[in-house]
Amino acid sequence: MKISAFRPLVYSDEARNYHSPPYDTISAEMEAELKKNPENITHATLPEKEDYSDAVGFLEDLKSRGIMKKLDNDCIVILSQKFRYNDDDYRRHGIIALTSIYPPDGSIKPHERTFDGPKRQRLNLMSALKCQPEPIFLLVSNQNFLGALKKYTEEHTPDRQIEEPIGVVNDIFFVKDEETIRQFIQIVEQDNSIVADGHHRLAATMELAELSGGKWRDFWGSSLSYITSVSDSGLLIGGIHRCLGFPINMEELLNSLKEYFTIVDLEKPTSLENITLYHEGFHELKPDLDKIAAFLGKEKDLLYPAIMVREIILKKALSLEENVIEEKVKYIHDSNEAIRGVDEKKFSLAILLPSWDKYSFIRLIMKGEVLTQKSTYFYPKPPSGIVLNCYSQESS
Repeated sequence: MKISAFRPLVYSDEARNYHSPPYDTISAEMEAELKKNPENITHATLPEKEDYSDAVGFLEDLKSRGIMKKLDNDCIVILSQKFRYNDDDYRRHGIIALTSIYPPDGSIKPHERTFDGPKRQRLNLMSALKCQPEPIFLLVSNQNFLGALKKYTEEHTPDRQIEEPIGVVNDIFFVKDEETIRQFIQIVEQDNSIVADGHHRLAATMELAELSGGKWRDFWGSSLSYITSVSDSGLLIGGIHRCLGFPINMEELLNSLKEYFTIVDLEKPTSLENITLYHEGFHELKPDLDKIAAFLGKEKDLLYPAIMVREIILKKALSLEENVIEEKVKYIHDSNEAIRGVDEKKFSLAILLPSWDKYSFIRLIMKGEVLTQKSTYFYPKPPSGIVLNCYSQESS
C-alpha cells in the first residue's frame, strides 16, 4: 500500500463547531441542526442543490474569508480518539494521508458491494468541488504501525482537539517532519488494507481517475484516507439495523422464518446476540446454520447476519425485489433509534443486527467474501471537517 503526505485544506483556529459525522451517518434531524452553523462542513458534504453549486460556493466563500486555508507544508495527520463504550474506556489511533488507488494494484480490498446511485452522487459532488471532502476508512494489520502511532501521540502535544456531541474526544496532530512521514510510509508499504467504510467514495474516486488524464488523473489517483490497525483495541464493529416503513403481517413473517430460525420471544434485550425483530415485542432469531447454508449455497463459515437478513427475511419471507430493498429499507446504526422509530410508528418493523467479532470479520474478508450493502458499522468514525484534499494550481 502506497501512502503519501499532502497539503490539506483545514479550518482556521478561530472556527468552531465546524465538524460533523460522515455524511452517510447523519439523520435528517442532525443535518438540520448542524446546518444552523453556516460554516459547518455538512454544507459541503450534504448539498441541497442538484448541481452542487451551494457546496462549491460554500467552500469558495470560506476560503476567501480565510476561514479555510491550506497548510503551508505537506503533512500526514495523526488522529487519536478517546471514547467510552459499554462502560469501558477506549483510545484508537490512526493517520489521515493520501493512498494510491489508481491504477489499482490489489493492495486495497473492498468488503461491500456498491450501488450506482450513491456512487454517482459522490462522483458528481467531488467533481464539482474538485475536492475529496471526507476520507475513506482503511484497516491494516501491521503491528509496527500501531506501536509507532502510540509512541508519537505519547511524545507530542496535539495541535487541535475536537470533542463531539457523542462524547468522542479527537486529538489531532499535523505531522510535518519529513523523517517521521517517511517512517510511516515505510511501515505500511508492504501491507494490504481492507476498506472499512467509504466504498462508494472509493469507487467514485477510482472512476474519476479512470475518466481523467494528466494532472487530474494524478489528483484522483489517490484517495484521502483514514488508516487504523486491526489490532487496535479501540476498533469496534457494530451491525447496521434495517427498518421497514411499509405494513408487515408479523404472524405470517414469523411463521415463514421458522424453517431457518428458532424464534424466542424476549423482553427488551440488554445485548444483541442474534438477529432480533422488533414490532410490538422482541423476537430473537437463532439461526439453523446448516439449513441456511444449504439454502444460500454457501459454506457455514461464510454466513453472517446481514446476508441472512437480505436473502431469507427480505427476499424470501417478504418477497422484496432488489430495487425495493434499495429504495424502501432504511439503515440505522443506533438500535435505540430503530426501536424508537417503531414505537413512534415511523417504521413497521426494525431488524436489529448483532455486533461483529472483528477477527471473524477479517477472516471472512481475507477469504475473498464481498459483503452485502451496509453489513458493518465501524465505530468511532473519523469526523468530517478535520482535513480536506482539494486540487489547486500549486499542487499540479
